[in-house]
Amino acid sequence: MPAFVPFRLISPAASLLLVPLLLVACGDGAQPQLAEPLRQAYRMLEEMPRAEGDGCAAAPAMVQALDGWLQAVEEAGLSSQFTTETTEVRQRMDAIRGRCADAMASAQATSADGKRRPRASAQGGGRASNEDPRPTLTPDLLDAYIRGVEEEIVLMRATGSHFISLSMYSEEDRRVAEKAGLELPEYRGLRRAVDEVLYAHLMHERYAGADGQARLARLEPHKREHAIDMLASEPFAPLSPAERDAVQARLDTLRPLYDRYMEIAAIAD
Repeated sequence: MPAFVPFRLISPAASLLLVPLLLVACGDGAQPQLAEPLRQAYRMLEEMPRAEGDGCAAAPAMVQALDGWLQAVEEAGLSSQFTTETTEVRQRMDAIRGRCADAMASAQATSADGKRRPRASAQGGGRASNEDPRPTLTPDLLDAYIRGVEEEIVLMRATGSHFISLSMYSEEDRRVAEKAGLELPEYRGLRRAVDEVLYAHLMHERYAGADGQARLARLEPHKREHAIDMLASEPFAPLSPAERDAVQARLDTLRPLYDRYMEIAAIAD
C-alpha cells in the first residue's frame, strides 16, 4: 500500500484525491486496511479552515475534498465504522454550500476547459444536470420536503442504513424524488436549504440555557468550536421574510420530522 502523503505538503482537495487511489492500489479485500488512512484523512478535513467571507474562494475545493472522503468511505464499505464522521462531513458540506452559495454556483458554471457558462435559472431550462439549485422556500416546497424526508426515513428503516445518499439515480434516490414530486437535483437543493435552517434551530435549542451551556462545555474541542460557530448566528438568518414566515408556520411539523431523521442517522454531539 502506498504511503499516505502528509497533509501539510499538499492542498486539502489534493490530499483527499489520494484516498480513491488507495482503494485502487490496495485491491479487493483490502478494505479493513483502509480504516486508518481514512481516519487520517478525516483528521486532515478537520484541519481545513471554515469557508466563509473572503474564504469562500476555497469553498469548491473544500467541498470536493469532503465529498472525496465520503466516496472513499462508501467504496471501501466502511460507512458503519464512520457513522458520526460521515454525518459531520455532510453537515459541513451543507454549511459551506449555504455560506458560500455564490462561490459554489460560480464553480459549477465553469466548464472543464475553464470557460464560463451562463448561470442557469433555478426554474430549470438550461440548468446543468449536476446543479442543486437553492430554491425559494414556499409552503408547497416545504410539503415536498416533508414527503421526501418521510420517504427517506421509510427507506432507512427498511434497509437499516443511516442515510440515503441522494448522490445518483439509484432506485432509492428515484423513490425519494418521486415521493417529493421533484427532480432529484431540485430535491437535493431543497433539502439542503431546509436542513441548514433546521440544523441551526436544533443547535440553538440544544445548547440554550444553563443545561445547554453545561452540555456545550462537555463537547470535544472541535465539536464545541463548531457548536459555538452555529450559535453565533440566528437560525432563520439565511431566509427572506416570506421564507421565514413559511418555515415558522410549519415548524411544528418540520422539526419533529428532522429530529426523527437525525435519530435514525445516529447523529451524535
